[in-house]
Amino acid sequence: GAAPQGAVSVVVPPGSRGGATLSMTAHGRSFMVTVPQGLRAGDRFVATIPPPRGATVTPSDGAPRRGKLVTLPADFLQPPPAARSSDAAIDQQTALFLQHENRRRAAAAAAAASARGVGARAA
Repeated sequence: GAAPQGAVSVVVPPGSRGGATLSMTAHGRSFMVTVPQGLRAGDRFVATIPPPRGATVTPSDGAPRRGKLVTLPADFLQPPPAARSSDAAIDQQTALFLQHENRRRAAAAAAAASARGVGARAA
């Protein structure tokens, strides 16, 4: 069947499967969709076309809404730039942690060996 208004029927392209992100163009608009889990190449699903920026959304039940309609920025749900970590920063943090952990273990092993060595000389 045909996709409802505001949606588009999508066929999963070759080489793609559930969880893949696809770049699409429909009704003159470009947007990204995620293939639902469990689907593979050749399967069909319905993707919702996001409204254009600044578009007014009409409730599906047609009931009037109180309050002021505001438009949120596209990155509204993204963490602030300072909170984002790049792979390089994560790799650096991991390397520093492992370096510290190796030093701690080496110091503990040296202390244990020294304690054993002192005990052996005393005997």
